[in-house]
Amino acid sequence: MVAITCALFDEAYELIRDLKKEKIDGVSQFNGIIGHVPVSLFLTRPGLHRKAKFNKWLTQHPFQALINTGFAGALQTGLKVGDTCPISSVKYYRKRKKFTLDVHGHHSQTLYSLCTSPTIAATLDDKEDIYHNSKSDLVDMEAWNLLDLLKKQKQELAIRVIKIVGDLPGEGELLKQEEKMRSYFSSFTALEKLKIIGKTGIAFVPLYKRKKLLQRKLKDAVLESLSIMNLDEKEFSANSIIIKLLEK
Repeated sequence: MVAITCALFDEAYELIRDLKKEKIDGVSQFNGIIGHVPVSLFLTRPGLHRKAKFNKWLTQHPFQALINTGFAGALQTGLKVGDTCPISSVKYYRKRKKFTLDVHGHHSQTLYSLCTSPTIAATLDDKEDIYHNSKSDLVDMEAWNLLDLLKKQKQELAIRVIKIVGDLPGEGELLKQEEKMRSYFSSFTALEKLKIIGKTGIAFVPLYKRKKLLQRKLKDAVLESLSIMNLDEKEFSANSIIIKLLEK
């Protein structure tokens, strides 16, 4: 069984549509089959603030591997919105320690470095500062915290981190607009959705199209990862693109 973690509902929306929402011993999660593989998806929220429930969730299923995914901000200009980025190393903002991810099966693909920030990197100055201090390709708010927690718990899981480029340097204003419509995908009634559209204004349509593109890209990336896993092999963590958690 594979664990999938994502910070926000709107990031995981296309995956969640194929899963069943359940609450097991107080822990909300989404369970089912994706790509013929049994999975459980847990929403960590930005910064991994639900650590107690995350820890409990890990004990509720016989997980063999974990995929951390979601949207991340680009720190350099060579990336485009929607790019799929397999991560080979994760740093924490202004810390020297990093996690190196031993990635198998990516010989023909570019690998990327990720920096986890304690706050949202919205402005161009924010991103330039993070890039100057980390020299990373992307920034998020969860990956380092999650890897650090798994290491402390000595979890024997194959780990994969894959991010979708959600925004580029200089798109701070767009991020503010995007935040207004973020709850659109988790709204249950037409009235709630109309209120969000009204609050977002004329920016809603292009933001909606952009969000749907990112959601589809994320689902495709997870499906690709799941399709090449062989969970029947005892040493599957060294198989294909699954990655092991190491530290430098």
